Amino acid sequence: MHCWPSSGIATSIRSLKLLSPRRFVRVDSCGLISSHSTADGSKNVTRKRLFTCNAYSMPYERPNEQMISMRKLLYHAIQAAERGGLEVRAVQETGNLEVRSKSSCFNPVTLGDMRSHVAMKGTLRQAFPYVCIVSEEDNHCLDSVAVDLDQDPQDPPSTFLRSVPEDQMVSAQDITVWIDPLDGTQEYMEGHYEYVTTMVGIAIGGVPVAGVIHQPFPEHSAASTSTYWAWKNHGVCPLLQSLQISPQDPPKNSNHVWRLAVSRNPVRAGAARRFSKAAFGSGNCELVPIGGAGYKFIQMFRNNVNGYLHLTKNIKKWDTCAGHGITNALGGQLTGLGGQEIDYAEPENKNQMAVGSGFVGAIHNHSALLSSCRRVAL
Repeated sequence: MHCWPSSGIATSIRSLKLLSPRRFVRVDSCGLISSHSTADGSKNVTRKRLFTCNAYSMPYERPNEQMISMRKLLYHAIQAAERGGLEVRAVQETGNLEVRSKSSCFNPVTLGDMRSHVAMKGTLRQAFPYVCIVSEEDNHCLDSVAVDLDQDPQDPPSTFLRSVPEDQMVSAQDITVWIDPLDGTQEYMEGHYEYVTTMVGIAIGGVPVAGVIHQPFPEHSAASTSTYWAWKNHGVCPLLQSLQISPQDPPKNSNHVWRLAVSRNPVRAGAARRFSKAAFGSGNCELVPIGGAGYKFIQMFRNNVNGYLHLTKNIKKWDTCAGHGITNALGGQLTGLGGQEIDYAEPENKNQMAVGSGFVGAIHNHSALLSSCRRVAL
């Protein structure tokens, strides 16, 4: 995958009528973003060219000297996740999710996925035109989807700067941002809104260092907050500060019973039961079926489970990067079942968008958990 500039051929917005001056960001099916603004609410439209990432485009070289403020990037990642959440919620409130399939075998995508994609990628792209941003819906968004982004990118407020007092400047070439505009699409369709999240993960040199997970429907999960974020060695949202630990695992109690988040899909849950029995023995592991990768991570952060176990190869990096980044920031770890690290660098092809194997994550005792898993995985 390469980052690319638009060719200057922007999709037109026909018969656009506005009540007040606004900016619209449109993303076509290939990920092209074009911005349309009006000065006085009239039909006189001017276009501002933006940039996006597309696996099938011609590459171009990002400027070597382009340095990015990580603190600013994290702030806009939070803004992007929350803006996406507003779109997810707004579509749900209409009562028409406009479900369709991405492929011949049913792989659902809703208008909520697409509107969140436009809002999230548009928010980040306006502020960071040279950062590689990979979204789950890059190649699935309909040309007719347009989302109102009614303000230019803002500098982080003083309250956020106090939460993240130190910045770090990083070359744009070293950063990859992974977006999941709507994690838990199946649950969204079924009305299990507590499992639905929007996520942004940030990796430097392929290593996840920061993440944002937002819940558009916090009232369905009795959550005291709707947005979880953290940046390793720099800042953690107030709710998660008490969970930060030393990188060294504390001793494992010999009578410890693992409580692990797993898929609520019956087939995958059955595979998890067989795996856990072989890895931990009878009575030493309790599996907790939970929908959505983002919500599984949240339950781990809140100590409602003490690990996250995933066995199949179908999960993608936009599902895990945000949670992985927060896990690292809290002092935990997430690895493949064989102990291998997951590389979140800019993907060169579709295969590199997949995590590639099962994984196990934990805030505490990851090494002990991994040791048991490796006996089965290897």
